[in-house]
Amino acid sequence: MGYNLVLRGGRVVDGSGLPSYLADVAIKDGKIAEIERVQGNGGRTIDVHGLVVAPGFIDHHTHMDAQIQWDPYGTAEPQHGITSIVMGNDGLALAPVKSGDEHELVTSFVRFEAMPRHALEKGIPWGWHSYRDYLDSLEGRLGINVGGLVGHVPLRHFVMGQEAADRPAKPAEIQGMKQLVAQAMEDGALGFSTNRNERQMREGERPIPSGLADDEEFFTLCDALGELNAGVIQSHLGQYTIKHFDTYDRLVRRTGRPSVGQPVVHRAEAPERWKQQLDAVAPTFRDGYLPYLRTNTIPTFRHFTLKNAQVFDEFKTWKNLMFTDEEPRKRAFADRQIRHRLREELKDPRQTDFRWDLVTVEKVANPQNHKYAGKSVDEVAKMRSQDPLDCFSRPGSGGRSGNHVRELHHRRGRKGDGRDSAESLHPGGKFRRWRQDSAWRRERVLHDFLGLVGAGKGSNELGAGHSQTHLHGRLRLRTRRQRVAAPGICSRSRDL
Repeated sequence: MGYNLVLRGGRVVDGSGLPSYLADVAIKDGKIAEIERVQGNGGRTIDVHGLVVAPGFIDHHTHMDAQIQWDPYGTAEPQHGITSIVMGNDGLALAPVKSGDEHELVTSFVRFEAMPRHALEKGIPWGWHSYRDYLDSLEGRLGINVGGLVGHVPLRHFVMGQEAADRPAKPAEIQGMKQLVAQAMEDGALGFSTNRNERQMREGERPIPSGLADDEEFFTLCDALGELNAGVIQSHLGQYTIKHFDTYDRLVRRTGRPSVGQPVVHRAEAPERWKQQLDAVAPTFRDGYLPYLRTNTIPTFRHFTLKNAQVFDEFKTWKNLMFTDEEPRKRAFADRQIRHRLREELKDPRQTDFRWDLVTVEKVANPQNHKYAGKSVDEVAKMRSQDPLDCFSRPGSGGRSGNHVRELHHRRGRKGDGRDSAESLHPGGKFRRWRQDSAWRRERVLHDFLGLVGAGKGSNELGAGHSQTHLHGRLRLRTRRQRVAAPGICSRSRDL
């Protein structure tokens, strides 16, 4: 039998929960045709001895709503073994939208996700209105599998206009948004997402519109999924606390739908909190409901400069400064009294686990400062006999903040160590602690990742990964069937 491609001698981990095994994988016409000792060669043969062969991973938490319009391969995702992405998380999406309101959606992406405004303005080919229109704009030109959640932010703008970021919604407006959620589900959305985290802001120092929603609005919009018995609810209700877990519990019991909620990461000022989070959600799982939490598989580095930093948004003075124009911001960082206030805010352990030894100089503008690249602000401050804040905010002479240090990154936490980009679902009561246990084998790790987001048996479509059983119902993926064929081929939407 003639195959297009044979992967020879790899260790197959199929996500079913079975132990891994050595086998060849033969591919014909874009589909897996045989998994065993394959006789003969294909049009192309790749020796994969010593490597793991597994279904494509699903990145269920992305913000590629805009990027996928000009980058149909979702660059950086396939390079990490990801063949399917879900967009529209945290309430941010690009549909539905009324003509003239497009800039309102851009303002949330720019600040919340630190996306360059010029890239969004030049790269998004607006022209859609409904969620179906948005999905249709992607049809036929994707290099990876793409699905999306309908976001709370565009729903508010569509129904409430300019007042979306100013006030709670009225009963009639809530019903209007609920109808839009139901329609988006019929049009192919995988679910609904929202963000009620009080820390998140949009441009202009205004709150994310979804952050103004009260419980009545939140639960009513989620009811649309319960009534359809379809879709997943993704929500961000707060920063790493257990005070919202009653809401998660009530949500899944009321709607009967799975939810993806709060991140579970280690925080230095509350080292036991991740355990408290898992303990808080365990009873709901025992009762048969699915309030998933999420965590990170590797540390995440947040890259920033003093032109775009969001890592200080927990601190009032810092946040206010970051919303000012650049020149007044430079003068403020040079002001001794303001720096004193900044320093005092950073000392408050209730706010954050921000530490100067985790903020690293990544790039420098002045070649003379190359010796500082790769070092933490704490290390640089000691080299220069400076206070870390003074070193950070005034690295050069004359108070010219940012002239000598071009870019930094802040290392954030994951569960179990002092440090937070792929995220995976973990049921709270059965959290796998394989990161700390070297006895866990590779197939166990991959099974945990694949099994928690997929069905038992893998799809036979190369690159399709697993069918997402926790998203079952009226979900439609823009799916590219022939991964080995010509780039950009995409099948028509299909109901799963």
